Amino acid sequence: FLVVLIIVSELFFMKAPTWEVAYFHLFSNFRFLAYGGLVAYLCFFNKDLVISTFKRINRFSLVLIYLVCILMIFFQKYLNLNIPFFKYVYHLLPFLFFAFVILEQNYSTHSFFKMGRLKWLIGLGKISYGIYLIHMIVLMLK
Repeated sequence: FLVVLIIVSELFFMKAPTWEVAYFHLFSNFRFLAYGGLVAYLCFFNKDLVISTFKRINRFSLVLIYLVCILMIFFQKYLNLNIPFFKYVYHLLPFLFFAFVILEQNYSTHSFFKMGRLKWLIGLGKISYGIYLIHMIVLMLK
């Protein structure tokens, strides 16, 4: 069911008549919830597979994945203009990267840095989550 929702949402996003519809419409943004649900489903029903996968990734590979993903997100406009197929996958980069970060922080035994050890970051997360919940309402009132 989640896969069907993702496909429908992706098609709606790609065929949207305007950028406002593509980026603000429920159907084009539902894919993010569905992707998150897919990752949660994977972790819940295949936890051993996820844990064993992240145990096999060494620290150097983790750092390399972080660097490559951050650079790709940072330069996605350049990549979008110069690599023809990139325009179809560039909106997946943030999802894939943040899903990787969440899974790595929870399941990796070779993490070079655990964000959960920083108390101030946990406090900031509690505040920013509340802001995240109302940010679209505030943007629409503007």
